[in-house]
Amino acid sequence: MPVFLSLLDILFGQCYDERISEGETGPESGWCVGKLSATLAGCTKHKSLKDVVISSIRRSLIYPLYRHWELAIVVWRDVANILKVGKVAVIKSLLKVLACFGETEGYHIFSQLYIHDYLTWVQTLPNTHISSLLDALQAVIKGISKSDVGLELDELEHAAILTINEQDQTTQDKLNIDDIAARMNKVDLDSDDSDDDSSEESGDSSDSDDSDDSRSSSNSDSGFHKLSSKPKVIGNEELNTGKTSKEEIKIEEIASQNTVTDVIEEKATTVEGDDTAATLELVE
Repeated sequence: MPVFLSLLDILFGQCYDERISEGETGPESGWCVGKLSATLAGCTKHKSLKDVVISSIRRSLIYPLYRHWELAIVVWRDVANILKVGKVAVIKSLLKVLACFGETEGYHIFSQLYIHDYLTWVQTLPNTHISSLLDALQAVIKGISKSDVGLELDELEHAAILTINEQDQTTQDKLNIDDIAARMNKVDLDSDDSDDDSSEESGDSSDSDDSDDSRSSSNSDSGFHKLSSKPKVIGNEELNTGKTSKEEIKIEEIASQNTVTDVIEEKATTVEGDDTAATLELVE
């Protein structure tokens, strides 16, 4: 029985290397097979089939570059597929291990101690023995769990999930804060622009009001000066002067209501009437 268990151990190392290298052996293939196999690495004698499975999974989660629980389970399924094919597939796998050890410096000793003897022994095995080993291995693979490995995988995964959720929440909070700050800055800029526009509009309106006032005052002044520069009647200066002051007040009132043309016509009529009255006084 221990001989069968050690064979499974070696096949696990070979299947793991073939899985991660996609069937192409490399300079680390010999190291990988020798490190994952407890039989080769420490001359371990396994007591049960479950002990072999747990030992190989533990080593695959500690030593190599690619470490994953599902990867280890898939590798054990690859071992089961090799046993399902028969002893021919087992012999081919052992020959690959022999080639890897021959290309790796210092690992040829494993070939002399284990691989050559296993190649000779497997050829004498009946297929019924391999089928029985396959059924027992599949039953153990189905019942294996992370708690059996003893590496506290469940606790580590739970802590990792909490950490990832916390990081995601922190990132989301940061994005929300940045979004709020951007909106506040946009609102401040819009309010500043509206204040500037309103101040410019008020300044323009005040300037236009001032220009309109100055224009209207200049027009009224010019019209007033033109109308007040009428000729005086000779010989009656005091009378004409008094009438002129009254006429100026009247013209200002009329100018605020009528146009300049109406004011000029009314002024001409008034002047004509005054001249007639002055002429009658002189005749008398």
